[in-house]
Amino acid sequence: MTINYSPDVVLYDGPCGVCRAAVSWMNGHLRPVPPARPSQDFSDDELAEWGLTRAQVERSVWWVHGTHRWSGATAVGHLLLRAGPAWSWLGVLIVFTPVRVIAHGVYRLFAWSRPHLPARWFSSPR
Repeated sequence: MTINYSPDVVLYDGPCGVCRAAVSWMNGHLRPVPPARPSQDFSDDELAEWGLTRAQVERSVWWVHGTHRWSGATAVGHLLLRAGPAWSWLGVLIVFTPVRVIAHGVYRLFAWSRPHLPARWFSSPR
């Protein structure tokens, strides 16, 4: 099976309200932003073409960019690096400095506790 869509995609957990809110924030604040798709949109075979497993995409957000794959805090950091001066400084901290150890720990804690976090914490006020 050949994937016939962009190799530049952010994969996230579609049923997760916090994840959907984070993608919505990303789409509203970051430029340029790759397309974001729920990982559930893809079969295990399609994920395997990117070198990913179902278990991996259930644990973390992934950004597949050409032949590169980043997950968790590293994916977020690389997305922020592309986002221009307003956000790229934060990407530098997450990806290239000792802060990345803290960022990874915070992301792991967030990923573990996300089923218990209300999505409204991450959505814009109306």
